[in-house]
Amino acid sequence: MATAKKLPSGSYRVRAFIGIDENGKKITKSFTAPTKKQAEYLASEYLVSSRAAEASDNTPRTTFDEAMTDYINSKRNVLAPYSVTSYLSLQRTIKKCDPEFCDKNVHEITQNDVQRLINTLAKDLKQKTVRNRHGFISSVLEFSGSTLRLKTTLPKKEKNMDYIPNDADVKKLLKLVKGKELEIPIMLGAFGMLRRGEICGLEMDDIDFKKGIITVRHNMVRHPDGTFEVLSPKTYEGTRTVTVPPFVVKAIKKRGYVTNILPDTITTDFTDLVAANFEKYFTFHKLRHYGASIRLYLGVPYEYVRREGGWSSVTVLQQIYAHAFPDKQDEFADKAVQYFNNLMSKS
Repeated sequence: MATAKKLPSGSYRVRAFIGIDENGKKITKSFTAPTKKQAEYLASEYLVSSRAAEASDNTPRTTFDEAMTDYINSKRNVLAPYSVTSYLSLQRTIKKCDPEFCDKNVHEITQNDVQRLINTLAKDLKQKTVRNRHGFISSVLEFSGSTLRLKTTLPKKEKNMDYIPNDADVKKLLKLVKGKELEIPIMLGAFGMLRRGEICGLEMDDIDFKKGIITVRHNMVRHPDGTFEVLSPKTYEGTRTVTVPPFVVKAIKKRGYVTNILPDTITTDFTDLVAANFEKYFTFHKLRHYGASIRLYLGVPYEYVRREGGWSSVTVLQQIYAHAFPDKQDEFADKAVQYFNNLMSKS
């Protein structure tokens, strides 16, 4: 694109080349603005929009809803069934939130369209959920060949302060479910850091009852049609060994099986249990965070906890540990003060 030149009036003008006419002569379009930067921006914006429109004219019309379906179908053979189900749920949420957006030609969607949709989603959803929706939208647009590169203003990240159960909570839970179907899943979640699907996929042959070592190599997942299947863990790190206390393997051996219920049933039954007996709400997944935070509190290295828990990085563990023990903040602070006092008293 040509550089803007200053006119006698003091304004700046850019002559942008936009094509060649039938006689072979160049066709230009002038853009004038008070500053050089503004003039060049106007010309650049016009050229980009013209090329996008030209590309749209030569591309079959595909709605954003159709683009979402195409994107999800392209991932079916490489993603776990649970991930596909999550994508389908995202698609339904976006369609319900803004049907007009979903019916629009994917090549005609603008930054303003996306910003408007995100603003609507942000009214009722947490910032993390909104960011996940935006990432999905961005991936669909890129997959469909859209030239739009998003610069959306997203909700600010919030500090994760979800409640993690403490020792007293876990002891109370196990007292409430003693001898019931939820007892073993709660033990494995709290003391073994196992996920719901891993617990439901666990077999007796996966447990070394003498050493108290559990080998995690199966994960029960739900397909979009509602059926369940036992597959390999969803990530490479998911296949691992976990050492649990003797009383856990003893309870499993006494029962003769791990559990007969499905992952969704664990969630609903656990939710009802907590709602009826605890002032602070926490999910079954938070038992996994409890198990990790206790290990870290006891001085177990991050990398060891990461491997036992099947996390891909220590970032999540750092976030968990940062707010897992609000009742122990004074204790930690006193330890630091005492250390420095001892240090200086020796000088």
